[in-house]
Amino acid sequence: MKNKVIIIVVILLVALIGVGVYFGVKANNKNKYQTADKYTVKGEEIPSINSVLGERKVKNYSYTKEDTEVLELTFETQNAQEDAEKYINYLFENENFLRERLNEENRLRVAKSADNTTGVVTVETEKNDKGLKVTIIVGPGTIKVDPVE
Repeated sequence: MKNKVIIIVVILLVALIGVGVYFGVKANNKNKYQTADKYTVKGEEIPSINSVLGERKVKNYSYTKEDTEVLELTFETQNAQEDAEKYINYLFENENFLRERLNEENRLRVAKSADNTTGVVTVETEKNDKGLKVTIIVGPGTIKVDPVE
C-alpha cells in the first residue's frame, strides 16, 4: 500500500512539473510575440503589430507547423477596426502585399508571393469581441486581388 501511495505521489509531481513547464514555455512565447519587431513564419518575415502600431498586449497566440504554417495572435486594443486598417495599409504600402477581396466587414486581408519559400504569405485581421486577431499563413495558395476601381 505504501508503494502505491509513493507511485501516485511521484506521478502527480511529474504531471505538475509538466504543466508548469507547459505554461512557462507558453508565457515565454507570448512575451516573444509581444516584443517582436517582426514575425517569422516558415522563413518569411512580416513586420509585427508593435513595429507598425506601437505596443499592443498579446492576449492569446497559437502556432501550427505543417505544410502550411499558421501564426494566430489576438491583441488587446482600444480600437480594433482602426488598428486593423493601419496594419493592413502599412503592409500594402510598404511590404509589397496586395489586397484580397473579402465580403466580411470585420476582416481585412493582404497577400504576396513568399520570398523564401514557394507559396503565398497571407495576413488577415479580424475584429472580434476579444480584440484584434491577426492570422499569418505561409504555404501553398493563390492570391485573389481586389479589382482596380
